[in-house]
Amino acid sequence: MDYCYVDNDLAYLLGAIVARGEIFRENSITRIIIHYPFRNLEVEGINTVINVPEKLSLGLDKIVKRFNELGFDRVQKEPLESEVQIIIEMKTGGIVDRVLKCHLGDATSHAEFHVPRAIFQATDVNKLEFMRGYADVAGHVRKSNAYKNGRHRVYIDVLNPNWHLPVELCQLLQDHLKVPVQTITWGHPNIRDPRGKDREGAWAREHQIKVFADEYERIGFYIDYKMDVLHQLAEYNRTHNLVSNLKFCDCEPSKKTKPPHPAENDLRLPDNIRGMHFNSYREICRVMGCPRCRKWGDVTKYVQP
Repeated sequence: MDYCYVDNDLAYLLGAIVARGEIFRENSITRIIIHYPFRNLEVEGINTVINVPEKLSLGLDKIVKRFNELGFDRVQKEPLESEVQIIIEMKTGGIVDRVLKCHLGDATSHAEFHVPRAIFQATDVNKLEFMRGYADVAGHVRKSNAYKNGRHRVYIDVLNPNWHLPVELCQLLQDHLKVPVQTITWGHPNIRDPRGKDREGAWAREHQIKVFADEYERIGFYIDYKMDVLHQLAEYNRTHNLVSNLKFCDCEPSKKTKPPHPAENDLRLPDNIRGMHFNSYREICRVMGCPRCRKWGDVTKYVQP
């Protein structure tokens, strides 16, 4: 289809599915499971400590109600030991299922999902709703995420198997929502373990898009405790003069060099970057298709070992 219908509620749902969703299609029933993990059992604001399982479970009640209004057969919340799930059921091949497939294609898990093309072409409000849906699932805001100068940040996670999504989310944030990204910490050995000390492969965890809290405040969250902490940390940045005009990334290649890493050929890396050596996160962005990097031409001269 050339056009896929989207409104605010659907954009929000798509963001949540792309972040941590799984789709199971059977002959008659299609089931979607969205995972809201407890990354931390407690989250610290400036003067508060929040119990995440309790607050997250309560906060999802209004999300369940919102999804119910989209016309699904069943939407329910299921608290578990390490996460809360929202489980959605609908008729396979029904109109709602066809609309979702229009946006997501044949992809059925977080490892495959892209930001739907219709979101890039949608209204600014739709784009904002998609980003909130994503961040309510996979965005993390807490005091310990501060930059080295003390300026607080939001981390937006992408699970490691998905290597195209960080660039797409960064493009949505910077080029469409005008929110600058400070950095992307890729789950790659050259970025997570530049000195080659990690022999256990801990570098291969989630990719993290990092945005300063005062910049991310214009997007925000619908999960109440996340929004409360975001306001606290953004206000801290402002009152301590930690706010500055962060330039949008221009993808300039790094002038610094890093030593080769023994895991550069690890099978967990995607085929198109396996065996390459990177000196900065921006070089990975270039190979993964960042449109801001095109002006620098062929990046392989920077990344070949």
